[in-house]
Amino acid sequence: MLAARSLQRSVTRLAELVAQAPRRAALMREQLGHLRSSARAPQVWILLAGFAPLGLDQITWAFGISRRGTYAIGDALVAARMARRETVKGKVLLVAEEPGRDWQPASLDQATALPHAALAEFDAAMGEIDRLLAGSSGHP
Repeated sequence: MLAARSLQRSVTRLAELVAQAPRRAALMREQLGHLRSSARAPQVWILLAGFAPLGLDQITWAFGISRRGTYAIGDALVAARMARRETVKGKVLLVAEEPGRDWQPASLDQATALPHAALAEFDAAMGEIDRLLAGSSGHP
């Protein structure tokens, strides 16, 4: 019985992580998409979010980058509000920040960002285009 409950908790947590994956990928694309394709910030954030806060020495060792590189990565993640810096016992750590529950990528949230009048005007223009196209194809 205990093994079945543990298995159920594990499967439930894995299902939650799978459900979060598209949202996290969209967050990374939106917040870090401007970086070079070889940038390590997305990889560091994945590691931070998946495991635990990392010290600068750990990031240097894990990703084979210079100490200066760790500061650049940290700056990019902090600027994107995907991580924060904490000092614990004199050591600087990067800690992953989870996006707010209401965060959605702009592509999913654009419709709600437009004022109602603009949406009504757009709908009217699209209706006019549909009417014109229907008239030119011989349909009433």
